[in-house]
Amino acid sequence: DHFDSPALVNMFLSVVNTFGCEQHVTWYGTSGDSAHDATQSTISYFVWMCDEKKSKTISIHAGGDMMFTRGIKSVRERRGAQDFMLDVGAALFGADLRFANLESVISDKGADSHKEISFRADLGALKSVIAGGFNMLSVSNNHTVDWGRVAWQDSVERLWKANLIPIGGFTNFESEPVRFASGNQTIAAVGFNSVDHVLTEAI
Repeated sequence: DHFDSPALVNMFLSVVNTFGCEQHVTWYGTSGDSAHDATQSTISYFVWMCDEKKSKTISIHAGGDMMFTRGIKSVRERRGAQDFMLDVGAALFGADLRFANLESVISDKGADSHKEISFRADLGALKSVIAGGFNMLSVSNNHTVDWGRVAWQDSVERLWKANLIPIGGFTNFESEPVRFASGNQTIAAVGFNSVDHVLTEAI
C-alpha cells in the first residue's frame, strides 16, 4: 500500500528477489510531493530496510556410539588426540546440532564394576571429542554405570566445562530434557537407556 504504480511494485519485488531478505519500506515519496501537486507525473523514491532472514530449521548431524578406550586408545596415542578426529569434525562442520552417543565415561575417578566389557576413557579423550566438532552427547547408555556414579558425574561435569551438552541421566528416572537454542529456534533433547532397563516406566 506504499506504492502508486505497478512499475514501482515491480522494482521493489526485484529488490526482494535479488537480496533474498525480509524487507520493509521505511519511507516513500515522489518528486510531486514538493510541488504539492498529486496530479502531475512524478519520480518515485523509497527507502527500504533489509533484515536477515531467520532460519526456520535446525540442521542436525548425528553419529552413533563413540568410545575412546581399549584399541581406540592406542590409535589416539599414535595419531594424536586431536588429529585422530579432525576428519569427523570436517564432516560435521556447519550443522547446528552435532550429536553422538558417548559410550565411555571420560574420567580418572570411580571404581571398575568388572562387567564383561567395561569402558572408561582417560582425560585426553576429551580433546578428541572436541576436535570431532560435537556439541551434544548422550551420556545414558549400557556403559553409563561401568565405573560408577562418581566417574559418570565427573565425566558429565567435564563435558559441561568444555561446552559440550550432555543429555541423559545416570538412571532413566534422572534423565531430564536439555534445551538447545539455535537462532530463533529451540529444541529439547532427552536421553534414555533401554538396555537392562524398563524404558516405559521412565517415560
